[in-house]
Amino acid sequence: MLSKGTRKKLNRGWTLAIKNEKNQPQFWYRLRRQIDLALDDLILLGKMLPPDKENDVFTPKKFEQLAHALLSRKDPKNIDPRRVKLAEVFARSGLNYCEDYSSVVVKNMTLREPLDVHLQRAQIYCSAISSALENEIKTNKN
Repeated sequence: MLSKGTRKKLNRGWTLAIKNEKNQPQFWYRLRRQIDLALDDLILLGKMLPPDKENDVFTPKKFEQLAHALLSRKDPKNIDPRRVKLAEVFARSGLNYCEDYSSVVVKNMTLREPLDVHLQRAQIYCSAISSALENEIKTNKN
């Protein structure tokens, strides 16, 4: 997790945080290492916490804030393929989860089959949008 000093610097904004650093590459290296460790810690907690403890930590509100922070466009004129790919990953994971549990929620097979088809189509659409955007970006670079 971030140190108090680093969190304080970042709360003032990236530009100010990096501007006041004497060794900017070193600051970025250390910050990136802290981020990687924090993500690894969250992955470990997601795998190991019992459900009652997960409910306290991994709340829909927190994940909505995280998704918004990662996916909101900083510049509305520029489409960021990395953000679209992240959106695809979130969507695919969520849709797979919903599809796995559709049999529990919807007992009637005639209702569940169209639901599963829609969930699968949504995944295909997300992947197609992400791939098309990546291809367009590659084409525009060449």
